Amino acid sequence: MKNKAYLLTAAILLTTGMAGYGQASGYLLNRYDLMPTDLFKLSETSNQFGTARSTAMGGAFTSLGADLSSMHINPAGLGMYQGSDISITPMVTFSKVTSKNTGHIQNGKNSKTRFAPANLGTAVNIYEGGGSLTSFTFGFAYNRLADFNFSNRMNIGYDNLSIADVWMYQLDGIPSSQLERHYNNFDMDKWGAMMAYRSGLLEETSTGIYDNTALHPDADVEHALSVKTTGSANEYNISGGFNFQNKLYFGFSIGIQEYSYRQKVFYDEIYTNNNVTNEPASLMQYDQEVKMSGNGVNFKAGIIYRPIDGLRIGFAVHTPTYTTITHRYHGSLYMDYETLDKFHQIPYDDADFDLSTPARIMAGISYTFGQVGVLSVDYERNWYNSMRYRTDDYARSWFNRQFKDSFTGSHILRVGAELRPTDLLSIRGGFNYATSALSYKYDVDRGGTVYDQPMPKGYYNISAGLGYRIGRNTTLDLAYVHNHTKYSNYFFYHYTFSDGSEFSTGNILQTTKRNTLLATLGFRF
Repeated sequence: MKNKAYLLTAAILLTTGMAGYGQASGYLLNRYDLMPTDLFKLSETSNQFGTARSTAMGGAFTSLGADLSSMHINPAGLGMYQGSDISITPMVTFSKVTSKNTGHIQNGKNSKTRFAPANLGTAVNIYEGGGSLTSFTFGFAYNRLADFNFSNRMNIGYDNLSIADVWMYQLDGIPSSQLERHYNNFDMDKWGAMMAYRSGLLEETSTGIYDNTALHPDADVEHALSVKTTGSANEYNISGGFNFQNKLYFGFSIGIQEYSYRQKVFYDEIYTNNNVTNEPASLMQYDQEVKMSGNGVNFKAGIIYRPIDGLRIGFAVHTPTYTTITHRYHGSLYMDYETLDKFHQIPYDDADFDLSTPARIMAGISYTFGQVGVLSVDYERNWYNSMRYRTDDYARSWFNRQFKDSFTGSHILRVGAELRPTDLLSIRGGFNYATSALSYKYDVDRGGTVYDQPMPKGYYNISAGLGYRIGRNTTLDLAYVHNHTKYSNYFFYHYTFSDGSEFSTGNILQTTKRNTLLATLGFRF
């Protein structure tokens, strides 16, 4: 449909899709390959999952200890155990995604409930002495780092713009005689366009260019998108904590991470008033599936110093996680015409990638008011622009340049408090806030990039909880966390011509709210 009024913007797009004389980008056009935004998603972690006590106190545990979450935050906290501990923490999350399109006033509100383990582990005090080394504690724990379980559905209303308008420009310069060859003979960004051609949505004209002849220029197009994402990032910690005369604590932790991410993207275009004379199309379904899985290893070390009774100062360093990721992609396209239908699909495509996630540092200070309560404050710094693609191929320099240009460091502030009105009951609360890791020059609100998918622009968590001691050795802790994350704008699809003119579906605005309930049952011996 060439007779379109182009949307003019000043955006510079993060994209790999290059046509003969323009650039294609957007959520639906970049699922086929591993993108820098995908690696960012796997690198982002949160302390909102852990034991119920640490979660209720906002994860502000860099200077606190004697908690199984210490192995992930600051392993020096293991040295504060005066005995042994074993606990389990299940959780249930309630996620709600709200989406709005700037061009059409239609919203999508979707919720999803998920039950999963948050933390499981044990700390064993295996040495106590009277010398400089007072005690040594060994620990092993599982901890959930990130949860990818979301569901999002939205309708973008009617206009006369189709994704076929992008696909026909992507095929410019490719003779139709070549489009029946195997998909691997072409760049991955052309795969959707090739399925559209094979399904009859696109046709080569007598002048050698492509047109979407199955659609009338004045046909109305309704866009519907459904995204279902599942998976998580998890870490297994093998840790040790040393106690030197109850003054200085040192700890280390080897972290083994695993990633599981699966995303299904269902995109429909419904055509009405499509008054072409030959086999008018009424429906297109473009479905894509992305799977990412992998493993990685990192190292953590930290110290806690207690200069006076009650005051604790902590510091921890997390090395990058060196990770291998397997990326798998599958796509299909279905066309419904007046008297027939056509279906084409892309075979599963697998590729392996090596990368390293950001390094992190944490600093914290806390004060214990006798048996009355605790106040703790943490600061964390993550260098997302230091993410590195380590696979030795032609894409390495491009990926690393995109990491450096597109992302920056993120600052996280955590505050937690605990009040003990009785020996058996504890009341807890916490707050944490994270700044955006998106580079200023790539921030669309400042005239920069529209990313190829929604990217988190910082978040805040509000948490609360209770702790109750059952008998001498058993504890039950409860926690509630409310997370609010705002995301950057993104497009379904977008095309930029060499003269700077553009067309797109308009910006999609997305906000996610997640409520999490956790319960920890612990036994100390």
